[in-house]
Amino acid sequence: MIKIITLAMFTGIGLFQEAISQELETLENYYTIGILSLDKGEYTAAISNFEKCIQLSPNDANAYRELGIVYKYLGNYTKAIELHEKSIVLNPYSDKTYYNMGLIYHDQSNHIRAVKLYEKAIEINPENVKAFFNLGILYHNSDFDKAIYNYKNAAALGHVESRNWLSKNGYSW
Repeated sequence: MIKIITLAMFTGIGLFQEAISQELETLENYYTIGILSLDKGEYTAAISNFEKCIQLSPNDANAYRELGIVYKYLGNYTKAIELHEKSIVLNPYSDKTYYNMGLIYHDQSNHIRAVKLYEKAIEINPENVKAFFNLGILYHNSDFDKAIYNYKNAAALGHVESRNWLSKNGYSW
């Protein structure tokens, strides 16, 4: 996968897409173009490529998650949640999926559900720094001790923004 991403970065996404059109239609290639398209904000292309991944491999949990992320960016939270739920059914051990689904609920101000999803992400991967940081944000106005606890965990894992906030406010990590 790293070779393909490197090729795409150096040759440009257009040449990489041309390589796919020349009989290199693989799950890995479509997934890579989907990620690159998502990163560039080219959501139509991202959707197309992740859907091709799902056609080639209907049980690819990562493709469902990434497609869900695209729909989150498009503001279609219902579709985004549906795709993340499908991803969880296929792979209930992906902290990234729980974290990203937490972001969807966080964006919708469903903080109770977001907290549960961030906590599940941390249960699966105790080094999910983003989940700790977002828990800190969610708890900031309702349970300051929990906010500090989560900011400190994020800072201990190297999260710069958490470290800066803690230092600025007289806390150590």
